[in-house]
Amino acid sequence: MEIKKLGLVWISALLLLSSNANAAGGGSCLVQQPFVGAELLSSTCYSCMLPLKIAAVPIAVGPMPDFSPDESNIPVCVCPMPPPIFVRIGIPISFFNPTRVIEPVTSPLCFPSLGISMSDVVPPGMLAGGDATKTKDGAPRTFYQSHELIFPIMGILQVMVDVACMENSDIDVAYLTEVDPLWNVDSLGVFLTPEAILFGNPIAALACVADAVSSQVFFPLDPLFWCKGSHGMAYPMTGNIGSKGMVEDSASAAENMIYGMHRRGLGTHDSMCYKIPTPIWKKSDYRLQIVKPIPHPIGFGIGQSGLVWDMAKNPPMIGDNFVYLRFKKLNCCVF
Repeated sequence: MEIKKLGLVWISALLLLSSNANAAGGGSCLVQQPFVGAELLSSTCYSCMLPLKIAAVPIAVGPMPDFSPDESNIPVCVCPMPPPIFVRIGIPISFFNPTRVIEPVTSPLCFPSLGISMSDVVPPGMLAGGDATKTKDGAPRTFYQSHELIFPIMGILQVMVDVACMENSDIDVAYLTEVDPLWNVDSLGVFLTPEAILFGNPIAALACVADAVSSQVFFPLDPLFWCKGSHGMAYPMTGNIGSKGMVEDSASAAENMIYGMHRRGLGTHDSMCYKIPTPIWKKSDYRLQIVKPIPHPIGFGIGQSGLVWDMAKNPPMIGDNFVYLRFKKLNCCVF
């Protein structure tokens, strides 16, 4: 990451944030060596990229089953092309591609992946995270800021770089919630998700029980898009998380970040021939793996309970700042 890019990020934060809001106290941000690099590559669950299927033939399977609709279950794929070719014929391939790093942090402008902290010069008005607090109705809540970093592992390793639908961009910061009022304030977040008022009722919440049970076996129910399995409701799509513990809350914030990117027009479903903008997320397209402060060897699906993967992942004296590697289902027609 170039210093001038971080400088632009900081200037944007100063310009976009109000100076009269009250800042909350956040956790500490311990600056260590940049994690995005050899350490992240060595912590990655490469078996979480599986199953790999080519031309309808399963080549390899991994520890996480894939229950999403399989678009690669055909021997040959055909995609449109501009004239005079009109169509192109290829071989379908599918796997889960690790391309993003998500950082839920309680210290605003703390970048544990990059080994950079701007927390000491946070301007007035920038909301920080911290330990669980209670809302007006007495429910415990935890607040996280979140960042999404572009980190295309396959491109960095120079694997399948000639495939047209593989992402080969540079490492960069894609999104910061510190400068987004729709993430910081629940009442403003309604403008991004007006349908949230339809699901603020006991019947919609009860439906999430089925998703919570199903998500334990890596099978989140895509039709229940307002649910995040064991992590509760997806609305409001902000940094305010119903507290289950700092680690599992950070995963819930990372899931809010994924869905929020879809609502901002920055999330797609990678179909065989196109990247299709999808304002409603497809949960089965995604997997997450906690890689910092303590990596877990296996990833988890959207909404899977932290009882499976979060034990001893938040040692004391390091701050409540976490890093997740995001895997996304890639369906591609290779020519």
